[in-house]
Amino acid sequence: MSASLWTSAEIARAVNGRPSGPDFAAHGVAIDSREVQAGDLFVALSGARDGHAFVPAALAAGAAGSLTSQPAPGP
Repeated sequence: MSASLWTSAEIARAVNGRPSGPDFAAHGVAIDSREVQAGDLFVALSGARDGHAFVPAALAAGAAGSLTSQPAPGP
């Protein structure tokens, strides 16, 4: 696996947010849960198809963590 792009703490600082859950390191980024690769950060975008609904699928597909603007549904 490649070197990490960001840690969960770095992501939280960059977006003025707060981490929840265990610390992680992201190695890539995905905005489509069907394209998540192990170690990716899943970014849940809002829109016609709210990405927050796909957080559980992204985590199940191997995402290291997710970046959300609202609480995501549980597994």
